[in-house]
Amino acid sequence: MMEQDIFVGIVALALGLFVTASALLNTGAFSRFWLARRVEAAWGSRTARGVGAMIGLLVTFLGVLLVLGFLAARRPVAQSSTGPLEFATLPVKGFNPLATGSRAVS
Repeated sequence: MMEQDIFVGIVALALGLFVTASALLNTGAFSRFWLARRVEAAWGSRTARGVGAMIGLLVTFLGVLLVLGFLAARRPVAQSSTGPLEFATLPVKGFNPLATGSRAVS
């Protein structure tokens, strides 16, 4: 697992907890979210708070999965000699996008 995954997981966890708490406690911070205002205008305050709490719980759950390593980016097994990027071959026969020219035939 990479350090970036842990950092993003912690940020998602904190953001999810903040959104969930502000929705459940009906704070002013929640009513400043543009999505909460739109849902509240369409379906009422109670529905907006419920939707906000569900979104917050979903983001919190994804943050926990990231921190625990279930959604972490996998490191490549081997790197090519040209660098960290590897290109997949196209299924079109005779077309090589990495060759010189626009439609070079290999």
